[in-house]
Amino acid sequence: MTQPTVWNDAEHAKQLAHATWMANTAVLMHLNERATGDPARDWLSSWAHRWFVGKDLRVLVLGCGEGWLERAVAQWPFVAHIDAVDFAEEAVARARQAAQGIGKIHYGVVDLNRDELPAEAYDVVLAHSVLHHVENLEHAYAQIGRAMRPAATLIVNEYVGPDRFQYSDDVLSIMNTLLACLGRPPRVRPTVEEMIANDPTEAVRSQALVPLLERAFKVVEHKNIGGTILQHLLYEIAPDYRFEVPRERALVELLCTIEALLVDTRRVPCD
Repeated sequence: MTQPTVWNDAEHAKQLAHATWMANTAVLMHLNERATGDPARDWLSSWAHRWFVGKDLRVLVLGCGEGWLERAVAQWPFVAHIDAVDFAEEAVARARQAAQGIGKIHYGVVDLNRDELPAEAYDVVLAHSVLHHVENLEHAYAQIGRAMRPAATLIVNEYVGPDRFQYSDDVLSIMNTLLACLGRPPRVRPTVEEMIANDPTEAVRSQALVPLLERAFKVVEHKNIGGTILQHLLYEIAPDYRFEVPRERALVELLCTIEALLVDTRRVPCD
């Protein structure tokens, strides 16, 4: 269920370019194809035509961060109102500043672990890379369900792999074999203590995200995009493989193909 988007937002592009495994055009195209069937079509614009049904829609963006997602959604004429929330006051302040002049976007500070959402207020709820930071998923899902109108849609785009990135020895072995083929040093799996010290919310209950989601909501579509190997293997090195250089692009495309085969044959889980 993990996948990125290609979006014409300079701030979002800057975020992608910082250390992330998605800072590579070949990876983005691969993940787009897994999500939408078209390497040139990002998940957000593709899914909008299917799940943003009607006009004058009210949308809730959870975990808005710096605000790229709601600024993108605000461009659509069928969206009338957007509430964008995050638990980090500083991020909300920056997002609000970036969205000045866009009257349909409204911001708030909300902690999904404990705060309430308004009842039956939204036609679409977007949760992008936020729920894997939530420990009290039961409360969060109850509030999301409460906030949705009867025919509303929840779109979730998340890391759903092992808690605290405690992936298996098998995944680590595959990753390091591929790194060796690239002439790169092996990775070491971070300890739980290291993960907590770096960010106590990172993947705090990520492996419970889907099972609890399936209990709380009717799932109408589930996309296994990947990320199990690639997100750890390509961390900090993805920008080194330039799309405009055929050999470097081909290496990344091969890595993407290998992971896709491993996921689709259930040799590894989908994160």
